[in-house]
Amino acid sequence: FHDRSRRSGGPFLHINCAAVPANLLEAELFGYERGAFTGADQAKPGLLEAASGGTVFLDELAELPAPVQAKLLVALEGREVVRLGAFKPRPFDVRFITATNAPLEELAQAGAFRRDLYFRLAGLPVVVPPLRERRAEIPALVARFLSDSCRRLGRPEPLLTADALARLVGYGWPGNIRELATVVERSLLWAGATLEPAHLQLADGGGASHPADVPLSERSLSADVRETEKRRIMAALDQFSGNQSRAAAALGIARGTLISRMVEFGIPRPRKR
Repeated sequence: FHDRSRRSGGPFLHINCAAVPANLLEAELFGYERGAFTGADQAKPGLLEAASGGTVFLDELAELPAPVQAKLLVALEGREVVRLGAFKPRPFDVRFITATNAPLEELAQAGAFRRDLYFRLAGLPVVVPPLRERRAEIPALVARFLSDSCRRLGRPEPLLTADALARLVGYGWPGNIRELATVVERSLLWAGATLEPAHLQLADGGGASHPADVPLSERSLSADVRETEKRRIMAALDQFSGNQSRAAAALGIARGTLISRMVEFGIPRPRKR
C-alpha cells in the first residue's frame, strides 16, 4: 500500500500496539517535551509527527488502551498532535493503515473499543481470509520461508519433495501464516539435502497439532503454550456459561483480548444462556 501510493517518498513507520507497555504507548505515538516525565531529558517527536508526509501502520489495533484511543481520535479529527507536557498542538499529515486479528466491529458494538474511533479508521476495510482458504498461495510462501530461514541459519536450501509440499498445502493451518513459517523453519532442524513430510511434524487431519500427537521432546514451547491457553479459555467459558466478561475477569485479561484469542484459536463465541 505504501510503496505504490503517492506517499511512497515519505516515511513508513510501524508500531505494534500490543508490544509496547500501555504507559509508554502514548509517548511513542504523540511524543513528549523535555521534563514531561522522569527520564525525559530531551524533547522527542512521536510517531505521528515523525511520519508526517508518509504512512503510519498501527498493528494489533484492538490492544490500544482506552485513554490512547480517545487521544488518537482527537488527533485524527484535528490532524494535530499535542506532545506530552506541551500545550501547543503540532500539525501532522499521515495516512493510517491498521491491522488486527480481533473482530473489531464486534468489539466496538460491545463497547470494548471506541465506536467513533472504529468508524473514523474503517475507511476501506480489507478482510484477509485465513490461510486454509488461500491454499494456492502456500507454495510461494513456503519457498520464501525456506529461503529466508536457510539464509539465517547459514545452510544450503534443501529440496522440498512433492509429498512434503502436498502435506503443507493440505494442512488446515489454524495458526495461519505464522504457523506456516514456524513449521518450515522447524523442519530444517531435521531435514538434510531433502525435506520430507516426516520433517514437518504435522498432525493428521489438517488441524492443529495436539500435544498427545507429538513426543514432548519434539514439541515446540509455543505450541504447548497455545494449547494450554486455548484449554484455559474454553474451561473459563464453560465455567461461566459462556459469559465472556466473567471468563475474561477470571483469566485476568481484558474482554477484548479474550475475544481476539477466541478468534485466533477458532473458538466459537457462545450464545448467551
